[in-house]
Amino acid sequence: MELAFSEVGDELCPREALERGIARAARRGVLARERDHWREVLAAAEAADDYAAAVRRLGHVNRQDPPDGTSWRQWARWVDLRMTEAVDDPATLVHDLDDDPGWWSCGGSLDIAPERARELLRERGEQAPAAGPGRRAHLVGDVGRVVGEVVLLDPHGVERARVPTSRVGVVLERESPGAPGWVLVGAHPAAPEEDARAAARRERWPVLAGALGGWFSSAALERVHPDLSQHRMMAGEDARFRARLAAELGELLALGDADLPAAVLALGCSIGPAPAHLRRWLGWMAWRATYFDWA
Repeated sequence: MELAFSEVGDELCPREALERGIARAARRGVLARERDHWREVLAAAEAADDYAAAVRRLGHVNRQDPPDGTSWRQWARWVDLRMTEAVDDPATLVHDLDDDPGWWSCGGSLDIAPERARELLRERGEQAPAAGPGRRAHLVGDVGRVVGEVVLLDPHGVERARVPTSRVGVVLERESPGAPGWVLVGAHPAAPEEDARAAARRERWPVLAGALGGWFSSAALERVHPDLSQHRMMAGEDARFRARLAAELGELLALGDADLPAAVLALGCSIGPAPAHLRRWLGWMAWRATYFDWA
């Protein structure tokens, strides 16, 4: 699968990388051959002393960890299953992933230090939960004075506005789910106005508020690629969190295309590709959470 995993690209997650590689191989008419080569890789890996090293060497998968989960064997067998499905049923191919020109919905810059942003939110009564559902929390609120500007992007990833804002978001992290004490990860400017349903959605889906805001806000993503950030989230949270994440994502995905992007933004996420791409990414996130062994 050199077509998909020879290096970390611009994909939002490994499933997207795989689907891109499969679609490109299908367009070139070599998908069945690629699948057969992958089966040779699997056979060689099963016979090798170091399964992971064999997959990386023979399959051109240049990653330190399995792209999904903690088992190279489980992941490699999944790749075979998916490639075989695509060979047998071309209707399962995902053809439009290369059509989406970008996946950021917003960004921006703060005129204050992240520590000051957290202090201002604390003064306004925005506190991290004493015992929340996961390792990260995302707090957002109005601090009463302009603290920076938020950059709003159109569906093509092109800047459409720079707007002064008095609202900020901060990302906090703790050592493990339920552990006491929070450490500041970063802060970001938030849109000056939010959907009237935003607070209710954060209350309804607390795991998603911590996951999407805590791992995929512009503050959380300043130094981490979304692909790697999701892997860190899955590996760092416990099985109960991942199960709740999948369940809440199922409810979120019941929203229509008109409401889904606004709900994702309300939950603190700065990733906002076209609705079809966004829906697939969230669906694949739910699937990853429960399909693979992350322990």
